Amino acid sequence: MIKKCAWEPYVRAGRGANMIIYTDGSCLGNPGKGGWGVYCPDTGYEDSGHVESSTNNRMELTAIIAAMKVDGVSKIITDSEYCYKGATAWTKGWIKREWKTAGGTKVKNDDLWKQIVDLEPDKIQFEWVKAHDVNEHNNHVDRLAHRAATGEKEDPDAERKRLEAELERITRRREEILAILNL
Repeated sequence: MIKKCAWEPYVRAGRGANMIIYTDGSCLGNPGKGGWGVYCPDTGYEDSGHVESSTNNRMELTAIIAAMKVDGVSKIITDSEYCYKGATAWTKGWIKREWKTAGGTKVKNDDLWKQIVDLEPDKIQFEWVKAHDVNEHNNHVDRLAHRAATGEKEDPDAERKRLEAELERITRRREEILAILNL
């Protein structure tokens, strides 16, 4: 099922061909309470969900599935190498081997991987980014997934506070650069 989202006019206007969605999963314990999140920085669209008992990999996969169901998605960015490699390389071999790994064991989470295959991952570009690094959009979806796992509600002023902190960091960096350049 393709999900029609709040940015449907954006997609109809022809800008959906480059829609990028960041995904992440989070688990409090492994297994434990799980959460997943998706975020499109171009539109501000967010979605997330909670599962009482899951694993981190299952939450990462659930986020990928949710993103693939969004109408107009062309690129999914994940910090999970497991999801990235599975979606871009491993599934073809698993299908040929009837959902067995190269070592002959059953593929873990095959129920979710089969959903991903049904959603045609070859039609979407996948990209891997380092977790908990400098990518602000990946860090945002990480917080979204973590909040979903904990059941924590977002502070309505969180975005303003985040932007103020970012502005302060940029201002400090600007002053450092000006000092180096003696300006």
